[in-house]
Amino acid sequence: MQTSSPVYEYDLTLSKLLDITQDLAGIYFEAGDESLHYEKRPALLLLIDCMNTTWPKMAVPDDVIGNVASRWRQLRLLRQLYLDDVVDKEFQHFRRQFTRKLSAEARTAIVKPGLMKSSQPKKYHHFGLDFKARFHKSICLHSMAIASRNIAKVGTLELYPRSFFSQLILDVCDIWSKNSVVAGGEKRPISLDARLDCLEVFDFLYGFLLRKVVPLDRLEDWIGKYGEHRPHRVSEAKDIEKWYYLLTDCHSALQPLDLVDLIKHQAWAADDFYPQDKIDYMRVRSVFDGGIYNHNGALFLGRSNMVNALLPDGAPKNHAAPEECCWWDLVRLDLGSPFQPDFGPEFLAQRNSYCNE
Repeated sequence: MQTSSPVYEYDLTLSKLLDITQDLAGIYFEAGDESLHYEKRPALLLLIDCMNTTWPKMAVPDDVIGNVASRWRQLRLLRQLYLDDVVDKEFQHFRRQFTRKLSAEARTAIVKPGLMKSSQPKKYHHFGLDFKARFHKSICLHSMAIASRNIAKVGTLELYPRSFFSQLILDVCDIWSKNSVVAGGEKRPISLDARLDCLEVFDFLYGFLLRKVVPLDRLEDWIGKYGEHRPHRVSEAKDIEKWYYLLTDCHSALQPLDLVDLIKHQAWAADDFYPQDKIDYMRVRSVFDGGIYNHNGALFLGRSNMVNALLPDGAPKNHAAPEECCWWDLVRLDLGSPFQPDFGPEFLAQRNSYCNE
């Protein structure tokens, strides 16, 4: 593997971040239903160390290369689903219906549980030779954003003042929005084209696939008592509202690799085969952990942050909830996938028209 390839430029940092989240999942598992004690939580300095990790100048250890190669193979399923004719037809239907003025109840029914795939894998697509690399990098960037946000949310400040981590929180917000990413100790801007790719992949994974994997009719299986005892949630909320709360929390807690795992095991099935303890599956991934610092609400991050990153400075910002249509959805419906050639110039023209309205 040529680790100098731009395809893998974020993979080492991502591997380090996922190692921390894997260790954290083990700590959650051992804690059971008890809240995670302060001394058990990861130190935020670990997040800084991850961001400063660089590829070795000499030979890259075999286990590191193996980790990157394994992740590429596992994430391939998501790329294949994006290209699948049957899945794509349903995804485009979801896109069209999402832009309509529907009731909350009607919106929950746009996507049906489960996945039906084409019997014949697509051998040709019109997205260009760099599609695989762009799709993989988009997944890696959001995977880094999820891990960084989770560690920042549940981590501890140790003996350092909170002001010491102000820049760290800004860096986490920037990678979530896809404005920039800190990797290898260097802050790198993310191009507009890459931001468009990332939002498309986010919408496919977390706007579309997640609804099929964690359907409304299985809500109680996934949240149990946690649906009534969230500090930032309304305990009297209707099931539809609780479902949207859960999906929103999953956006920033479930990794793309978790989606691969749940899809492969058909987690939407009614036989409760996998995961046997769905509540615990969510709990050890910090879905139900509100953290110990508020950071002035800075880490309440969502889809709107990514949409706003597409706008020029001074443009009116989008504040739509994840289940609500915004200007981006209308532009995307009109132009199609950002992975198509020449999407960028057409997008700029429509974006500027929106900003001038």
